[in-house]
Amino acid sequence: MKFLSRFLWIAVIICLLTPISVYAEDVPLSDSDKTRMAGEYITDVMDLLLDRYVGEDITPEFLYESALRGMMSYLDPYSQYLDSDELDQLQQGFSGQMYGLGITLDLSDNNMPVIRSVLAGSPAEESGLAKGDAILTVNDQDVKGMSLDDILNIIDEADLVTFKIQRGSETFEQSVQKQELDVPTVTDSQFGDLIDSAKTRDNSGLRYISVSEFGDNTAQEFGDMINKLKDEGVKRIVLDLRGNPGGYADSVIQICNLIVPKGPIMYTIDKKGVETEVYSQLDNEPFEKIIVLTDHGTASAAEVLASALQDSGAAAVVGETTYGKGVIQSLYPLPTGGAVKFTTEEYLRRSGEKINDIGVTPDVPVDIPGFLTNSVDLDENNASDTLPEVREILSYLGYSFDSVDDVDVYDNSLKTAVKQFQTDSDLEASGDLDTKTLVQMNVALYNSYSKDDKALDKAYEILREGL
Repeated sequence: MKFLSRFLWIAVIICLLTPISVYAEDVPLSDSDKTRMAGEYITDVMDLLLDRYVGEDITPEFLYESALRGMMSYLDPYSQYLDSDELDQLQQGFSGQMYGLGITLDLSDNNMPVIRSVLAGSPAEESGLAKGDAILTVNDQDVKGMSLDDILNIIDEADLVTFKIQRGSETFEQSVQKQELDVPTVTDSQFGDLIDSAKTRDNSGLRYISVSEFGDNTAQEFGDMINKLKDEGVKRIVLDLRGNPGGYADSVIQICNLIVPKGPIMYTIDKKGVETEVYSQLDNEPFEKIIVLTDHGTASAAEVLASALQDSGAAAVVGETTYGKGVIQSLYPLPTGGAVKFTTEEYLRRSGEKINDIGVTPDVPVDIPGFLTNSVDLDENNASDTLPEVREILSYLGYSFDSVDDVDVYDNSLKTAVKQFQTDSDLEASGDLDTKTLVQMNVALYNSYSKDDKALDKAYEILREGL
């Protein structure tokens, strides 16, 4: 009887689900017919779940949103379903009015999230968070190895966000309460306020401009900034796009028409393979020299601007290779509230080359190493997987050693550099890569990263060439 009972249950389930597989067996159908039938089958499953599911109470609205989230999640990392609240947050984020912490994040080379900048007067600044702080956890979730999008999703979920921070050798927790922020997306600064070596030089014809994202007002802000700088006699600029995640395509195209020489900005390719040229009509360039700063957090629309300036010869790019997001998403509001956002076009740079999964390679690379999180355990061949990170940090700090093919080996040249670092750090010059030495390397890296902006220093020196 038990076997018969189990068989009957299985038979009932099979009967209930059988219609769902019908169109796979029929004659070929049009996509329109398949879509209509799939909708009917999804409705059947929703009815089945509402009638038979044992667990928490579910509603048709819950199942509808769950189906949309699942559908969008299988497309690519940039496509998603947004409910009404999420849609409001997205639109608010590009409006210049936002509710948040006031920080931008970047990923170090070892996938550790690091605070790239802190907005003046923001909750983050008031809580003591600082540029260069490495983030270990967010609301008790380990974030090492996560994508920036995943980390930001965790931050978005709570009004009070608790970070576990690594600052040099110090580890501590800090909670930050979100607040309403009025955030301009385009700002400028005098070089004398940013770089010590610039304080004694004449920088009247030079200026630093930062664009944090491409939102509703960014093109207007940028146009106003250009007019202001021209009135002040500024001829050369550093354009900082580091940590810029992108934004609206229309916004960056308007900006390209203000700063990119006449010619293609980019090419877009839709689902049918139709290629469209997006063109700059600019006849007279507003500046005689531009240096663009990029890092791994420079993405999407920011890569459009960086690549168009680089390919046109209007600017040199300094810093790190960009994120590599060469696709465009369109937002389609739904009658039930919320929206779906999904990839509708790929874009190619002015040169015709791809950006997606490649990024924009700088003309002058200035890579920033990540903090050491693993010990150096040498094997019988005097090698360790952590040694490449040690080399990167020491090189960034200004220590020299011989170039080798096998960067995993602890050779005499590298050991000499380690001894010199230990001497400079008031440690015993043993050459041993013990815990104290590794911790002190992190401290030195943090201090250097917080105090000195090597990419900006390099950009400034290139900007001044020929003056």
